[in-house]
Amino acid sequence: MQKSNLIKILLKLNSSEFKSFGKFVNSPYFNTNKKLSEFYEELKKYYPAFDDLNLTKENIFRKLYGQDKVVMGTMYFLISEMEALLEKFLSIERIDPVALDLSMLKTIGSMNLNKLFDVKYRNVKKQLTKASDNYNLNNFMLANINRANMIERKESLTKKDVFKKEWLEPVNELVKLFLKNMLWNISLFSNFKKHLNEKLDIPFYNEVLSYVETNKLHEKDLGMKLLLYQTKMINDNDEKYYFELKRIFEDSHRFISLDDTQELMANLNNFCMKKVISGFPFQEEQFEIQNLFLKHYIEKTEDSFPIDAFNQIFMLGMSLGKVKWAKDYVRRYGKRLEEKFRDNALPYSNAVIYFREKQFGQALKQLSSIKNFSHIFYKPSVKLLQLKTYYELGLYAEAADVSNSFIQFLRNDRLTTSDIKKVYSDFIGIYKKLLSAQFSADRNKINSLKHEIETKRKFLIARNWFKEKINELP
Repeated sequence: MQKSNLIKILLKLNSSEFKSFGKFVNSPYFNTNKKLSEFYEELKKYYPAFDDLNLTKENIFRKLYGQDKVVMGTMYFLISEMEALLEKFLSIERIDPVALDLSMLKTIGSMNLNKLFDVKYRNVKKQLTKASDNYNLNNFMLANINRANMIERKESLTKKDVFKKEWLEPVNELVKLFLKNMLWNISLFSNFKKHLNEKLDIPFYNEVLSYVETNKLHEKDLGMKLLLYQTKMINDNDEKYYFELKRIFEDSHRFISLDDTQELMANLNNFCMKKVISGFPFQEEQFEIQNLFLKHYIEKTEDSFPIDAFNQIFMLGMSLGKVKWAKDYVRRYGKRLEEKFRDNALPYSNAVIYFREKQFGQALKQLSSIKNFSHIFYKPSVKLLQLKTYYELGLYAEAADVSNSFIQFLRNDRLTTSDIKKVYSDFIGIYKKLLSAQFSADRNKINSLKHEIETKRKFLIARNWFKEKINELP
């Protein structure tokens, strides 16, 4: 039973959605099978984990029918019906309210209720000016419905004009639909080109950007402006687009959808990260962006916390010395991670905090509890923290072994980008010199290492820690 599609979907429902589904099942409009209502009440006993060994088809059947002899065909039918009902519920729950309004408007138009149509049309149009449109699809649909209604009412032709301007609105909105989708794809491909494949040729890049800017389409359309500026920020690496996007978001976040917010925050964060890796003091700026992400995305959705974002925000806060903030962050948001990531994220985060508080034994204990790596981030990060912890505990032989295995890992790893590999390699290079300095009486070598750490312009992991350890050498 636990492996059924029905249970897999139910596991993804939050408590509010699960309660709403119960009301849906008990509605005679959507469900006339009383056994399904009873089935829901039985399933409710196992929510939210659905991992109880008593959750079996046989036990559920006996509860529903009070018979010892189980008719599996009946049970399979009930599961199938409940799954179909659940899929219908999710479709209705997640439908765009504007899509419902458009369907209603089209229906009213087909009923020849022209005055009512005009009122509803104005309301929907006003609503669209305040809402984030799905790359202009709703505006295109509205224009198309209005034109169809005009033709039905035979109002296309007038004495003064060959046709009304509204007749052309679907064409104009369709052009915007094309341009917005092209800009979205261009922005996506620009990220791929920047981070994965420099030789990627982006179709219509110059043509689309030139058309939008020449006709100043982005000045009247918030979504188009966001996409255009993100694309130019990624490709031109220009701070002015970064700060303009940040300003726009702070002023207009109410009109930006959650999906667009997530995409924008990711691009702004990546821009900051590239600046930091290149040696620019952009950490506080990046921390500000990530807290905007928490406030305007994570706090507004009940979806699980993306593991990449969770790690980045935590590590940046710790790098800036915000230990109290980090403890609250892990406590507050760790439970919102997908379960498969918690066994890595929580002990690693706690280990980082223990290390900062100089509880090195506790830090090593937390790291030792991580048996399998559920995300690409953790293996290198755990090794880095192990190296620092071994050094603090004076376990230099173990430190040397881990540093050598880390070098081998970087050589074989195909998922980590060359930029990040370079950052890790720089850390290992300095770390091995630090280990060597422990057993060296040559002050020239120690001073040379100190100078290398202090003058290295590009980003160096644990720079302050290295400086502290060098200064502790005799």
